[in-house]
Amino acid sequence: MGYLTEVILHIDALTAFKEDPKRFGEAVISAILLADRKRGQVSVPFKQYCNYISAEPCRHADHHALFLSKGNRVSVIGKHEDDWENLIKTNPVLAKEQIQAAESVLKMAKGLLKNKKEKNR
Repeated sequence: MGYLTEVILHIDALTAFKEDPKRFGEAVISAILLADRKRGQVSVPFKQYCNYISAEPCRHADHHALFLSKGNRVSVIGKHEDDWENLIKTNPVLAKEQIQAAESVLKMAKGLLKNKKEKNR
């Protein structure tokens, strides 16, 4: 199945990305390699933007994780996720808030699925 990574882009910098696609591509690759080396989410600069390109470390495609987009950050919740395990140790209150946010999103998704099934009967 192979290995995957996730790249997070802030759309605020879309014009700058478009103006210099070669440099943009190099920045994305740099972020991916750095995240994999550090085994955690990293941001790399692009022109005047300091954190508009972020990447997650690579993970095997069989590894399941939940991505929670909240504020200007994406948190990855899952087993063997170094950033998540570190957050639990260093800031359990924030980790709990993120779990509650994830549960809220999943509850909404389950409701949508239930409604769809009922409409299809």
